[in-house]
Amino acid sequence: MLGTIQQGQAGREGTGGVAEDGGRCAHCGTPLPSRAGGGRRRQYCGATCRSAARRVRTPPSARCSVRAGAARCGAAADGRWHDTRGVVIAWTCAAHRELAGSLARAGLPAGRRLDRWLPASIAWHPAPPAVTGPAFTLTVRLDEVHPPVWRQVQVPAASTLAGLHEVIQVAMGWAGMHLWKFGPLLSGELRGDYDPAVTLDGCLAGPGDVLGYVYDFGDLWVHRITLDKVIARPRVPLPRCLAGRRACPPEDCGGPWGYEAALKGLRARKGWAYRMARDTCGPRFDPESFDKTEINHQLAALAPAATP
Repeated sequence: MLGTIQQGQAGREGTGGVAEDGGRCAHCGTPLPSRAGGGRRRQYCGATCRSAARRVRTPPSARCSVRAGAARCGAAADGRWHDTRGVVIAWTCAAHRELAGSLARAGLPAGRRLDRWLPASIAWHPAPPAVTGPAFTLTVRLDEVHPPVWRQVQVPAASTLAGLHEVIQVAMGWAGMHLWKFGPLLSGELRGDYDPAVTLDGCLAGPGDVLGYVYDFGDLWVHRITLDKVIARPRVPLPRCLAGRRACPPEDCGGPWGYEAALKGLRARKGWAYRMARDTCGPRFDPESFDKTEINHQLAALAPAATP
């Protein structure tokens, strides 16, 4: 009888007892214990990290606050460093978050001032240049596109139209494959054009003013740019995206009317119209997608060129 029980236990261990790496805690990075095959993978090392992860969120405008002497990292924060109670000590970029975790696992103190333990191989991320003048809050909306596709961005008022073009390309999701121009917008059409070297404050005087931007003279994507607000002293790195809705239409899809036909084909989910829409938009296109965090990461890399 005892031998039968032992054989049954050995059989169960032989079929499902393959141990897998438990990974690391999604909040503090502590290694998790290995688990047997078939078990549910744990995300957190305990209730403290689970509750702290629910109440701690990285704000979109957070910057890495790690310092070395008088210098501040200033890179876009995508993580945080906290104590055992889940209280945030500092927002950190990916490099310094990993460094802080390594120091903690080695038993060394870690916090905002890591200069005592920073190895020479750690490279500092340059912070975006500070904006000293006023800034404009703009709403960029595609004309003749339904449901509406729009973005709200903040840019320095002294930015050139060429710099605003780069910001719009990133914020909307265009690929920069076609010609473009700015000009006065009247009845949904551009009447004339502006020199790309002209600054924004030379085209827009106050809230409510409208500027036109056309991208791709074949498909004729007309963007209505409205000045929402003038900020005298911006306290955050610029440019940045504040809000938006829906994905940018695919390149070379036939303009607003071609895009509307593609959306109808995608909603059909079958037939030749659906297949043509998939060929036009791509197999992974989601018209409702909008990722503000990814846009701001790209704008942060664009900052030196887009700011005066």
